[in-house]
Amino acid sequence: MMENRENQDRETYIDTETVETNESESAAPQFSGGKRSRKGHAMAKKMTTLLLSGVLFGTVAGATMYSVNVAAGRMAADSPIAAESAETASDANASGTQIATAVPLSSSSGGSATVADVVSNAMPTVVAINIKGTETIQSFFGTQKAEVSGAGSGIIIGKNDSELLIVTNNHVVASSDSIQVTFTDGEKVDAAVKGTDSSKDLAVVAVQLKDIKDSTMGAIKIATLGDSDKLQLGQGVIAIGNALGEGQSVTTGIVSMLNKEIKDEDGTSRTLIQVDAAINPGNSGGALLDMSGNVIGINSAKYATTAVEGMGFAIPISQVKELIQNLSEQKTKIAVAADEQGYLGIQMQNIDSAMSQAYGIPEGVYVYKILDGTAAAGSELRERDVITEINGTKVSTGEDLHKQMSYYKTGDTVTLTVQTLDDGAYKERKIEVRLGSREDANKM
Repeated sequence: MMENRENQDRETYIDTETVETNESESAAPQFSGGKRSRKGHAMAKKMTTLLLSGVLFGTVAGATMYSVNVAAGRMAADSPIAAESAETASDANASGTQIATAVPLSSSSGGSATVADVVSNAMPTVVAINIKGTETIQSFFGTQKAEVSGAGSGIIIGKNDSELLIVTNNHVVASSDSIQVTFTDGEKVDAAVKGTDSSKDLAVVAVQLKDIKDSTMGAIKIATLGDSDKLQLGQGVIAIGNALGEGQSVTTGIVSMLNKEIKDEDGTSRTLIQVDAAINPGNSGGALLDMSGNVIGINSAKYATTAVEGMGFAIPISQVKELIQNLSEQKTKIAVAADEQGYLGIQMQNIDSAMSQAYGIPEGVYVYKILDGTAAAGSELRERDVITEINGTKVSTGEDLHKQMSYYKTGDTVTLTVQTLDDGAYKERKIEVRLGSREDANKM
C-alpha cells in the first residue's frame, strides 16, 4: 500500500525501507539462540525468505533516505504564555557540552500572547537540514547506485567549546555523504554527524563554531527542552520545520493522544506523542513546542501514513534527553574516502525485535559468517555473535554498521560490543579489531 506513495515521494524525497544487498538468498542463517518462544515456528517460515545481507565491508551499504515530514495542525490563536526568550547562541556558556532546559519566559506584551509570539521566540532555534548521499537500489537489472538529496529539520540544543549542536531524526541524515545546515538568517554552513541511534531515530550533528559568522551567532538561539511527561490531551502545540525543503514554516494543533504505540516496519515499537496535524514533507527533526515555547517533542514523519488524515507524531523529549546528551558528547565523525575505509569481513543478518522474541537472540547485527583472511578472522569475533555497538555507538542494523565503518580508515582499531552465546545465555563482550583494507577483502 505504501509502495505507490514511496515511488511518488522519490521524485524529490526518499521515503523507503532500508535496502539490503544479499550475497546468498538461498542460504538463510540457522539460528541457535537462547530460549525460543512459541512464535519460533511461524518465524521459521519467515526466515526462509529473508535476504541475507552477505556484505563484505567494502561494498556500499544499501541504505536509503526516508522522506522527512512534521506534525502540524490547527489551534486557537491566543493562549497564555509564561516563558522568556531562550539565550542567543553567542551568549551561551561554551565550557563543556551545554544542553538547555526549560526556563521561564515572558511575552513581548507582558501578558497573554498569540502563537506568533511563541514562534518569534522559537524560530531562531530551528534549522533546515539538506543532505546529499548515495542510495543503493535493488532492481531487475541488479544493484544500482543513485545520487539522492533530501531535506529535514533540526533543533539547536547546545554547544561545546568548538561546536554548535543540533538534534534531528536519524533517518534525515542516515544516508548522507554531506550535510548542510541553514540557520534562521539564511546562512548555510556544513555540518557533520556527531552521534546517532537508529533504534530511537535520533541523531546529533555538529557545526564548527569557527564556521559560523558573528552575525549568525547573534541571530540564532539554543532551544529550551520542556517536560513531555506533563502533556495533557487537548493541549495546544506548535510545530516548526523545513516544510517541503523550502524553508521554515509553522503549523499548529493539539495533543490528540499520549503514549501512542507505533511499530516500525521492522517490528520495533516506539511510544510517541500523537497530534492533530497534517504531515508535510521536510519537517522531520523539527520542534514540537508547548505554548510556553519549550520543546516537548521532535517531529518524525517516518511514522506518517496517507491512510488517515490528522495524525502526526513526535518523539517525546523527556524520553530522550539523556540519549541526546550522550550523543552530543561523542566524537564528531568525518567520513573517510571510500578507498581508504577500513573493512571487517563478515556476512551478517539484522535481528529486529520480532526475530529477537522468536529466537531468543539479542537485537543487533548477527554475525552469520566470518570470512577467512579478513580483519574479523584475526580478532576474537565469533560467528553467531551479535554486534550491538561500535566504539560506543549503538548499531541496530547492518546499515548502521556500514555507516559507522565509513568513518574509520584501514589500520584503525575499533571496539565492538557484542553479545556472545555462552552456556545457553548471551553475555556481553568488548572486542578490539584492527580493520583491514579493501585489497584484503577483494582477495577473499
